[in-house]
Amino acid sequence: MKKQNKKHNLLNGQKVGLALGLISGIYFGLLGLTATYLNWGSALVRTLGSVYIGYDVSLKGALIGVLWGFLDAFIIGYLFCWVYNKLN
Repeated sequence: MKKQNKKHNLLNGQKVGLALGLISGIYFGLLGLTATYLNWGSALVRTLGSVYIGYDVSLKGALIGVLWGFLDAFIIGYLFCWVYNKLN
């Protein structure tokens, strides 16, 4: 049986971080916009705003939420890949 190249089993932290960051940023933005204009999810936005500074029920808050969501998920995705690659 052929030995697998160990490099093929590694995850790319930047790509995973980017993918998770984009998904999370879009989610935070859409949640902020629906809370602002449709009054849906306002309690959740206020709760998340206690953790993410500036994230609140407003257009500006939704844009800040996009940045926080992207940054937080990018870091988590990157760290996940780093740990996975170290253990692999």
